[in-house]
Amino acid sequence: MADGLSFSLFDHVEIKSHVVFTTAFDEYALKAFEVKSIDYLLKPIEENDLRRALNKFSNLAQRSIPYAELQKLMQHSSSAAAYKTRLLIRTGDEFHYVRIKEIHSIQLRNGLIEIHHGERRSFLTDPNLEEVYNMLDPKLFYRINRQQIVHVDAIKKMHAYLNGRLKLELIYGNQDDFVVARDRVKEFRIWIEG
Repeated sequence: MADGLSFSLFDHVEIKSHVVFTTAFDEYALKAFEVKSIDYLLKPIEENDLRRALNKFSNLAQRSIPYAELQKLMQHSSSAAAYKTRLLIRTGDEFHYVRIKEIHSIQLRNGLIEIHHGERRSFLTDPNLEEVYNMLDPKLFYRINRQQIVHVDAIKKMHAYLNGRLKLELIYGNQDDFVVARDRVKEFRIWIEG
């Protein structure tokens, strides 16, 4: 890159492809492996080094498991005991708990995490949405976008929506729109079919 180091790309963009760095400088080799490159070739590039890098790529590509398959494998291998069964909620000076199985949706609103359970709703202020999502069984809950998580049993209907997204109708008639982000629709459909 004429205007800086290629490593700065990794600070701004999530690179999902395999990367082989080619450069005339050996001082960045360690940095290349920190960003998970598969090889680092010094110029002038030797034919054997290039062949080795291509073989690594070929081996990685053959062993790669699609994300949806990997997620299913992880779900089957993890025990249900690894996930929370209750969440502790603070309301003023009082604490109460919500059973996870009673939660039908969770959303981030105005810096608070709003939990809908039954006909009620509660708020969490301490953990962030990602932390809450990691406490939940992924067979039962799915993060449909950056602000919302839904329980599989809370979904009443699904409708085609703008730009290839899906709009969910929940059985509890929540007034908010629950829309599956376009980049999550394919994965969501795999999840919903169980």
